[in-house]
Amino acid sequence: NKKTIEGEIDYLIVGSGPGGAVVASELVQAGLRVVMLDKGEFYYPNKVDGRNLFGFSQQNYTFNTLGSHIFTKGEVVGGGSFVNMDLAFPTTLPYIKDRFLEWEQTGAVPKGVWSQENIERSYEAVAGIINPRKLNEFEDINKNNDVLRRGALAMGLSHDTYWLTNKKS
Repeated sequence: NKKTIEGEIDYLIVGSGPGGAVVASELVQAGLRVVMLDKGEFYYPNKVDGRNLFGFSQQNYTFNTLGSHIFTKGEVVGGGSFVNMDLAFPTTLPYIKDRFLEWEQTGAVPKGVWSQENIERSYEAVAGIINPRKLNEFEDINKNNDVLRRGALAMGLSHDTYWLTNKKS
């Protein structure tokens, strides 16, 4: 059941993940005509078991900077937003703040591109739209995550100290 729509557009956005969705939303709110394309399938999020998301991921993987962890990328309408199922980490958490500072200090982003106040204001704006939930470790953490969590705790690490103790010099 295909439908053809004809007309002029102002912008074509490829990918409906977190980046593409935000850009599309801003452009539409500015009154522009936008088409968004995504190669992934569309699923109703409330009809999906969030503990079994491997069917929604690309077959290639991304590694963390140390090469010790493998991450899959979403290949579904909504991309990483769908795969992460409305989890968002507040920018007020120490390890998130430290990561932003590290990016600026290492030159990954130019100095002065953002301020902590702008980051927090942006997070609040997004949180007001998506209403992120807090992680429930008894329901949301799968077996693999639990092994990592227990190992980190046994080493004396917590989620708040991970970035502080594992920064590259």
